[in-house]
Amino acid sequence: MTARRGKKPHQPTHYLLSSVKGMDGASVVLLEQIKTIDKRRVVRYIGRVSREQMDGVNEAIQISLGLYIPEEMEAP
Repeated sequence: MTARRGKKPHQPTHYLLSSVKGMDGASVVLLEQIKTIDKRRVVRYIGRVSREQMDGVNEAIQISLGLYIPEEMEAP
């Protein structure tokens, strides 16, 4: 996640968090840069996202990992 909003928030693997409880200003979640860390390395939580925001992040993760299947597809 970055606070630099100039990071092309409209890309399918980016998700703009315009308001997060506990954080100042907007942030962009960069889902093409997924990293796994051990939960013991999490020192503190910095904010909380809504269910709707988490759904948007989850969709961008699916796109990033190639797992996204559109609900409706147009036939050629």
